[in-house]
Amino acid sequence: MAMNRHIGSPLKSIVSTFSIYQGLGLLFIVSVATIAGYTLTYQRSVNRLRQEGNSVIEQAAGILSRPLWNFDKDTLAQYTDVFLNNSAVNSVQIRDERGQIVMEKSLKSYPETSITPHFSMARPIYFNKMNIGTVTFTFTMFPAYSRARHTVMIMVLMSLIFLVAVVFASIFQLRQFVLRPLSELSESMKEIAHGDYSEKLSLIQKREFESIASG
Repeated sequence: MAMNRHIGSPLKSIVSTFSIYQGLGLLFIVSVATIAGYTLTYQRSVNRLRQEGNSVIEQAAGILSRPLWNFDKDTLAQYTDVFLNNSAVNSVQIRDERGQIVMEKSLKSYPETSITPHFSMARPIYFNKMNIGTVTFTFTMFPAYSRARHTVMIMVLMSLIFLVAVVFASIFQLRQFVLRPLSELSESMKEIAHGDYSEKLSLIQKREFESIASG
């Protein structure tokens, strides 16, 4: 049994080393893929958010034209509250043709952090082809960040499952097709060393092992 321990121990070390390096390699690939996936998802979400914001502010500029012309602050306030119901809108500011603020409201829907920046859009307000003011919307990028984070979490979970499956499958194959034949060869070598030359061994998994067994 001493010969088996002498041969088996380095082989187990090889399996462990192989598993570690394979795991690290796959982890590196998964990390790169996750970072790339997050970046692409976040960028697509931001682009879609900007398109939605552009559509919202264009509609707002048309809706606000008559109440701003009539200087109807109550109606402007009602419309502003409606705009703030949009989950991506953080603030609305309405100015007249002189640049004076007529109406301004904000809603802190999301936490302001360095990874959830905001962006603003402004549009002129026309009434009978006359520029009577400007509306400015401030949008939060938190929805884009949230969508990207959700996508990355799914990617990470699937990648970890794949990583574990590949490592275990590789270890199984290594044990089945490398360690097991070598262990059988080790047993035969022990029998031959003890003078039993009747020992016969057939290893058909690989031609190299069969050649060694025949020898």
